[in-house]
Amino acid sequence: MTEPKPDNPLKGKAKFILDGAHFKEIGESYDYQNPIYLVRKLPENVYRLDGTQAFPGWTGGWLGVALKEMEQHNEMHKEWYIQD
Repeated sequence: MTEPKPDNPLKGKAKFILDGAHFKEIGESYDYQNPIYLVRKLPENVYRLDGTQAFPGWTGGWLGVALKEMEQHNEMHKEWYIQD
């Protein structure tokens, strides 16, 4: 019997790196942290395969920062599995 081919050709191809310490932090804070905060902060803790930060952190007013963080979250998903 042959192994079925995945429907998604990107399956198994590395796109980003997520540091294990940050992954642990997400898991440990999930019970008490606002999930939207965790979603917004994920992209700035993701790295490209060459080790560079994939998306910058933002500073400034909370509304502008939240908007930029959500835009980055959407862009991360596009780069991860949507646009290829």
